[in-house]
Amino acid sequence: MSNRILSVMFTDIQGYTARTSAQSRDATLQLLKRHRDLLLPVLARYGGRLVKGIGDAFLVTFDSPTDAVLAGIAVQETLAAHNAGVPDAQQLRIRVAIHTGEVLLAEDDVYGEAVNIAARIEGIAEPGEVYFTEATYLSMNRAEVPSAEIGYRILKGIPEKIKVFKVLRDGQTVASVADAVAAAVDSVPAEGPAAAPRGRRVAAFALDLLLVALLARLLLVPLFAQLEQQRGALAERRGALAGQLLDGWKASAAQALAGRGEVDPALPEAAGIRAFRDEVSAFIRARGLQQRSREAVLDALESDPRMRARMETLRRQLASAAQARVELWLGDPATPLPAAAELPAGVGEYRQQAARLAARQQRARLGLPLLALGLLVVYAGVAVGWRGRTAGKALLRLRVTDAGGGHPGFARALGRALGYLLSALPLGLGFAWGLAAADRRAWHDRLSGTRVVAG
Repeated sequence: MSNRILSVMFTDIQGYTARTSAQSRDATLQLLKRHRDLLLPVLARYGGRLVKGIGDAFLVTFDSPTDAVLAGIAVQETLAAHNAGVPDAQQLRIRVAIHTGEVLLAEDDVYGEAVNIAARIEGIAEPGEVYFTEATYLSMNRAEVPSAEIGYRILKGIPEKIKVFKVLRDGQTVASVADAVAAAVDSVPAEGPAAAPRGRRVAAFALDLLLVALLARLLLVPLFAQLEQQRGALAERRGALAGQLLDGWKASAAQALAGRGEVDPALPEAAGIRAFRDEVSAFIRARGLQQRSREAVLDALESDPRMRARMETLRRQLASAAQARVELWLGDPATPLPAAAELPAGVGEYRQQAARLAARQQRARLGLPLLALGLLVVYAGVAVGWRGRTAGKALLRLRVTDAGGGHPGFARALGRALGYLLSALPLGLGFAWGLAAADRRAWHDRLSGTRVVAG
């Protein structure tokens, strides 16, 4: 086994399968014999070595890329002369494709990517034409071969796009070939990678979204930890303040019910306390207890079923009203308080702290999706611009290319990532369009001139 740099030629007959299916075996053998008799002497004259014949196809190698292309021209001229003198049924039209590169020679055969590329170029060549790759173009004597570039092509099983040239026939010019290429509707041939399957594309995008959301959450961990700490401290402050308020109101209410001092108007149910105190005064006068001790008066009140029940009812009303007042003052700081409410000491400060914390929490909730969106644009732009695929697409064997099948580059990749906004904002219609379209290109792909393909 040995390695050499050779020019590899593939040829095959146009419409061979359809032609042989409609004729006898003897006619097919005669066709193949005529094919060999016409081509092999011409190829040998230019130093071509027949490696093998595969049905109607020949695999031939040349030491010289110039001789390989000249041999292709001579073959097409020989067939043109032959076709001019025979009926249509006996005419032969072939495709010729050439690529130059390193091959492995082993057991009278050749192997390697150079052979694969030549075979793929033969698949896109036109009958009567000689196609060859940039490697051959750069290696040959270009003064001997009139040629024109027909552009990059994506070839099945070949990771890089390949620039292809063709030999100019009589009457053709470089400008005419360029015009024909520019007028083509689709510069990506059928041999190119298939459009990404819908399910795999959706799954890849979901994986990327999950990755970006996790990254955004990790970046905001310090902020969320600080907010959680502030929430805990504020909850402790609320509990202590609520206890102080309830204890203070309980003590004030007890004094007021016992007839000590004026009734604080800030006390819940202050009007009820005054009414009860009036009832107690009437009770004392009716029982002649004005000169009795305070303990004797309380005993008399407790011993009277109606007054005892009245005191218990008022205590429950006071406790319920006090709890409701605490919930109102120490609840949602956005809830407006009655205009005439006078806040006890500490309540106003607590409400300000709670309002500031609520505002920070709201900003954090809004900041998480905005941060995730920004990260998605940066992540997708850098990953596609660098490697042609994101992590999600790599896992599902997808990649992003430009319209010609090549690497999109950073500028195009960033434009594509920014185009996510266009696809996402109108209820995700741009993404849905990509799944429904025949070429499966979403709005951001059309905007940036990219496509997602399998491979």
